[in-house]
Amino acid sequence: MVDATVNDMATCDECNGWLNPALAADAAVRRGDTVLLIQRKHPPMQGAWALPGGFVDQGEDPLNAAVRELEEETGLKGTDPQLLMVMGDPLRDPRKHIVSVVYEIQVADDQTPTAGDDAADAKFWPIETVFSGQVELAGDHLEILTNWLQPNAPLKRSADSSDVVSRLEQTSDDDLGDGDDSEDTSGDQGDHGTASGVKF
Repeated sequence: MVDATVNDMATCDECNGWLNPALAADAAVRRGDTVLLIQRKHPPMQGAWALPGGFVDQGEDPLNAAVRELEEETGLKGTDPQLLMVMGDPLRDPRKHIVSVVYEIQVADDQTPTAGDDAADAKFWPIETVFSGQVELAGDHLEILTNWLQPNAPLKRSADSSDVVSRLEQTSDDDLGDGDDSEDTSGDQGDHGTASGVKF
């Protein structure tokens, strides 16, 4: 297997740089036995529910991006963001490779969510209802919620995530078998929009 060099990396003419993964930030907000979710207004996964979040702006700290996206999509002002996890499956979003940094954020009880920006709706859902399967969740957000709220439970992967694992395992076996590096890694390099990230 031949190691890739900097010269072998794909470049992006539009952004005048290396074609690296995009970075997103998500906000995890819990209030008692409920969890805050927004309903996606735009494709992909339009209509599905997810944690508030979106792309990190140029020069912005992901921590600040999570707080910003929370307020833009729900109207809630968050405080004390704490790193929860990083989701980086290369196929977790159909548009391109998007890495999401998830923060747990505190919100005062007297605030009421109001949908805005990329969210069609925003509300606190009973955690029991979310895990019952009655709520359609976007992308790998069931996995995020499980890791956060039920850390000792068996990992729940979406069908897409399971398929990703299978593909990566197959790729690894092929690399070990014949050293063929001809796999197409160009992917879909969609636009650099501001739609919520995963939501990805």
